[in-house]
Amino acid sequence: MVVDTQVPCTKYQQKEWGAPTRADKNAIESINALLKYARRSGINTVLVEHIDRYSSTGLVKPGLPICESIIKSAGSSAKIFVKEGVQDAFEHEGLAAYFEKYGPKHLVVCGMHRDICVYQTAKSAVEKGHAVIASEELFITRGDLPSSQASAFYQTKTLLLAFSRLFSYIDALLYGKVFPAA
Repeated sequence: MVVDTQVPCTKYQQKEWGAPTRADKNAIESINALLKYARRSGINTVLVEHIDRYSSTGLVKPGLPICESIIKSAGSSAKIFVKEGVQDAFEHEGLAAYFEKYGPKHLVVCGMHRDICVYQTAKSAVEKGHAVIASEELFITRGDLPSSQASAFYQTKTLLLAFSRLFSYIDALLYGKVFPAA
């Protein structure tokens, strides 16, 4: 599972983007639930921190309110990679090596921004042969950034599931069960 975890947490970002919305907070709650499930199920988890010109720290830094919940939910076995100045997490050498070593076939992608960083990471994952699973309830986005290209990608190149069906699908993958029809 790959969680691109940045959120508008710095004062500059909140001034530019506004405080996190209720939908953003719901997504964080859903991501936390998924991370707890992944930890209990022994699923490898990758947290991706983004550092850009606006922030010398990203979400994965103790002391930021949302960050602590993400780290706690993921647990100590989660791998943390920091990407600087790039949108695609696969551009990080360490992440590419991690995926080469562990070779996951299925990736759940979530985080912020749905139409920028998470999209670029999901796109690279598909290009590298991974099956990508996504859920709109696990995305955070800015209202001024909706991308029809990203929307079309998620609809056609990923398995886009309702959050309520995501756990059943992952269980089916983990335990060889048949995934229940809609």
